Amino acid sequence: MIVKSSQREGSKELAKHLNSGENETVCVVGSRGVLNETINGALEEFEAISRGSNCQKHLFHVSISPSPDVHMNNEGWEKTWLLHEEINKLKGHFFIEVEHIKNGRAHRHRVYERVNYETGKAVNLSWTRLKNERLGRTMEVMLGHPITQGKFNKSVIKHLKKSSFKYVAARIEELGIADRSPRVTRYTHYESQQVKRFDLDAARSHIADAWAQSDSPQAFKAALRAQGYELADGDKAGVPVAIDRDGHVIPIQRSINVHRKLGGLPTIKKKEFMQKIKYPLPDLDFVRESQMDKQHLLTSSQQADQKEDLKMQTTAQEVNIPPSGKIKRSKATTIEKQSDKDKLLTAEYGYDFNADLSRFWHVDREGDGSLRLKNKAGVIVDRGDLIEVRTTGEQLPTAAAVVQIAKLKGWDEIEVEGTDEFKKAVYSLSLQNKIKITLVNEHDRLLYAEVKAEYDQRQLEDDNHISVANTISKSIDKNKMDEFMKNIEEEDQKSKEQKKKTGPSNH
Repeated sequence: MIVKSSQREGSKELAKHLNSGENETVCVVGSRGVLNETINGALEEFEAISRGSNCQKHLFHVSISPSPDVHMNNEGWEKTWLLHEEINKLKGHFFIEVEHIKNGRAHRHRVYERVNYETGKAVNLSWTRLKNERLGRTMEVMLGHPITQGKFNKSVIKHLKKSSFKYVAARIEELGIADRSPRVTRYTHYESQQVKRFDLDAARSHIADAWAQSDSPQAFKAALRAQGYELADGDKAGVPVAIDRDGHVIPIQRSINVHRKLGGLPTIKKKEFMQKIKYPLPDLDFVRESQMDKQHLLTSSQQADQKEDLKMQTTAQEVNIPPSGKIKRSKATTIEKQSDKDKLLTAEYGYDFNADLSRFWHVDREGDGSLRLKNKAGVIVDRGDLIEVRTTGEQLPTAAAVVQIAKLKGWDEIEVEGTDEFKKAVYSLSLQNKIKITLVNEHDRLLYAEVKAEYDQRQLEDDNHISVANTISKSIDKNKMDEFMKNIEEEDQKSKEQKKKTGPSNH
């Protein structure tokens, strides 16, 4: 027996759900305290009662679904509702009861008015999940139904032992259900609605595969992106989610565990899961909008992307860098486009991206979802653990952007491939930003030594300039300073005497 409950405010959405045409039959089977025994009419009456109180979520919606293997008669329903009212202190409260039959199975709903008609006070409802589990296990034992392997069975047993239902606790313990791992529900109510809009099982499979093949947060993020998903911080703090290109939000750990459980594999614990998640994660709304924008780019500019891809086919082994040229700032974008670029960068790197990345570079995504930055200086493509570069002029602007991206991604050591000019530009900027360089051959070591020597020389000169400036400041002759101040005072005195001779101005 599955018991679910929620406190609600609006009656219109609830009435729509209770009248849903997805059910084979919808029938009002009981009520208390209502004049209009229709779903809409009863809920309107409840709303009128609540206006005399300060209670916002005045409706308490309860649904009970018996095991599919049993038929529950009216006597069974009555006993179940009586115990439910006793547990939640709802005796005497107005309600309307609706029976739904779907796929040949019956389940029932009750909507209670929390506000007591006589006192005007709302009943306090807390620990409803535990109470629902307690009701379900108790009625299963009393009615002889199969015992559900609930998530809170251990807590239920503890509470039942303190009540008059000790025999129910003994029965659950006798069956050994409390010692088993709770089954993973394939779909929550929200997820059952998602399934109607997109293939949730396929998404879970993609996410689980990405997690299994990754050994680090960066690898997991790249694997998700390769499947078209982006990481974000969920509405509930500390619950990372994946967002697909249509903006659907999928909790990651739950998706992995449901997929593994259905495949006969053990679930993963929170600590193990978080080893492949790196905080801070970008905001959910930013990522959702970014994904929707990306989907629009994929559908509306596919041909343009293909042409651009032909222009910038670059491999990790070789980077073609033409002769130096001049870089000019790209044309100013509109506020709307600037905002779009900021959203893309925020989704990729968080809120602390360098403003120059947004101001001087056009930002979009390639067909595989990789972030791409373009301007007259060149093209940069972030492919997760690899940043591909193609320059069309001066090396420094592109190198500066590449190093900035490496910092945002949290890389503390990088390996550089390309021409000597490009390597030297990246080496110099990496020294300034305290990023280590992996030198793979003797030629690179010589280049790096040259850049390091120039960097150290500049640092020494800067230190000397500061030292000289301090020395000059300290060696100013005090007598000359006194003489200078004396001259100022004399000039001021002469000015005053001149004014006395000429007299006041006539107005």
